[in-house]
Amino acid sequence: ATRLVERLVRLCRSRVQYRHTLHARTSTCGSSALHFATQSGNLHTCRALIKGGLNIYYKRFDGQSALQCCAPHIADTIKALHTSGRSFAAFLSHAKKDAAATARTLKDYLQAELQREVFLDCDNLHRLSELQNNVRDTEVFVQLQTRHVLERPYCLLELLTAIDAGVPIVLVEVASNSDEYTFDHEEASAFLADLENTLKPWAWNELLRWRPADRRETAELLYSTIVHTVSRKIDFGAPKRVLNAMLRELAETIRASAAGFEHESEETNMSTPLGGRNHASPPMIKRDMTY
Repeated sequence: ATRLVERLVRLCRSRVQYRHTLHARTSTCGSSALHFATQSGNLHTCRALIKGGLNIYYKRFDGQSALQCCAPHIADTIKALHTSGRSFAAFLSHAKKDAAATARTLKDYLQAELQREVFLDCDNLHRLSELQNNVRDTEVFVQLQTRHVLERPYCLLELLTAIDAGVPIVLVEVASNSDEYTFDHEEASAFLADLENTLKPWAWNELLRWRPADRRETAELLYSTIVHTVSRKIDFGAPKRVLNAMLRELAETIRASAAGFEHESEETNMSTPLGGRNHASPPMIKRDMTY
């Protein structure tokens, strides 16, 4: 049975049209294949699925992660497999036009701070066909929020892949003195709310080429994820002491997310979860967690 799972994993990873199916979940409870494997205690199948890119912190509809469903005797081993099986501590997703220099600076800092490789496409992406597997092969997905990031099909593809794979997501708003690159929360919310019409046809075609799915479902998934994920702010124009504090907090957030915990900023004293926020009215993207 384990060999069959391994063969299926290889098939899903090697064929574009099958890649997202590896991360499918049941319609009744939202369980992934890894939930069933960890619950049954089948370590060999768990190893094959984790190697294939499934995340142990991916949650069912009731909020239970695959790790929380784990049989007690393999819990520690599953954690070790998850950590050792990922090539990258973080994946930096960004729009080159807006934040190429910022992404480079962040990579250099985070690699020194985390003592692990951080993915940056200009350094680590060898073939476009490997992009989604690179996202699945990371512990935490970090997207730099700038004006044009949601217009780029590959930035959306990276984000969707992280969502599908259950990779923890951290959003970082990049402060800019230029309106040309500044991320506008209300504008982004409106853009996502009508993504079927606002995203250009060529961008839709490119996105769906790599991740075939219904446009409306894709738009709703992106909207709900970004709206309900708290955005952290980085300002490279801030005084050095303040900037260093921002960078340290970001590194701690990444560590906590990789470990399956929510990080609370001491400076802002905010307790809002990174992965969720309840809205009584129609949701808007929040400008929270500013240092």
